[in-house]
Amino acid sequence: FDHRIVSILSKPIRWGEAQEALARALELNAIRSTRSSNVTTPPRTLIVEDSPTDALLLSHTLDVVDGVKPDVVTRLSEALERVHEVEYDTIFTDLSLPDGRGLDAVVRLRSAAPNATLIVCSGSDDEALAFQVVDRGAQDFILKQSMTPTGLRRTLGIARARRTAELRLARLAFYDGLTGLANRTSLYDGLMKMTALARRDQLRFGVLFMDLDGFKAINDRFGHEAGDTVLRVTAERLREEVRDYDIVARLGGDEFVVAVSHVDTVKLLPLAERIRASVTQPIFDRGHELQVAISIGYALFPEAGEDVSTLLRGADAAMYEAKRAGPNNIHAAEPALGPMTRVPRTR
Repeated sequence: FDHRIVSILSKPIRWGEAQEALARALELNAIRSTRSSNVTTPPRTLIVEDSPTDALLLSHTLDVVDGVKPDVVTRLSEALERVHEVEYDTIFTDLSLPDGRGLDAVVRLRSAAPNATLIVCSGSDDEALAFQVVDRGAQDFILKQSMTPTGLRRTLGIARARRTAELRLARLAFYDGLTGLANRTSLYDGLMKMTALARRDQLRFGVLFMDLDGFKAINDRFGHEAGDTVLRVTAERLREEVRDYDIVARLGGDEFVVAVSHVDTVKLLPLAERIRASVTQPIFDRGHELQVAISIGYALFPEAGEDVSTLLRGADAAMYEAKRAGPNNIHAAEPALGPMTRVPRTR
């Protein structure tokens, strides 16, 4: 549950167990999809506390302060299971649980519920512990014996504001502000993980390096707002052509990168062609028809490079070869297919 794994099956796998695991996975996926699309869902609060008296006191105080009746569990394992199915806005946890001692609860809850506001309620007036708790990812540390409605209201407000700011900063650090795509930092992080998995399981993955042709002309003629529209629509179209767990990134300007796992050359080339067909469709903005071409270079791991930098350089070089051949061309990195392969541009 710590890593959002639904089931673990022991080999040899029995068909009935596999069916049950799949049904459970689909059920949870449906719950999460509904949850993410329903923006009107009221905030939920979870209390992880094995003392009935402390849990009742905190629950009552939260009811008065926040106007919600929190869910209460007594074990860390129960909490980790709950956050699979419920998007909790706030989680209160003790540090002394039957199956979790010290900072263990903070670390595991933060990992399992990355977006939640996490507040530790402890009976220990230890300043060093309070700093450690915050360092591990909690937003605040409060003493049970000094908890009042007024104090809790203030703690909640500050902790939630702090978590919102942290998530905003994290998004700015790893995602492009205009398109919402992964940025350069996030791309490299994702490719490092993809490379490690591919090496371990002896799999292939592909990287497509793309540059829009004619983008500057749109900026010059119609203004930067039109250019921003082209970038946003391009980002949306790229997302539509790949799977949820593939990486789509904007490196800056009109350069994009797509990284797709579990592919070979046979699948990578048709993907590049689909992307070219999608991105080059007209975009209508404020009465103007905007259209760009695209140059695509692609490289396959491990043939075109066994590390991230080499692979990206290969895809980038292939993209420039495509660009030199004219708009709407696709090229493969030389190590992937031997001699450079050209795919004629669409007329």
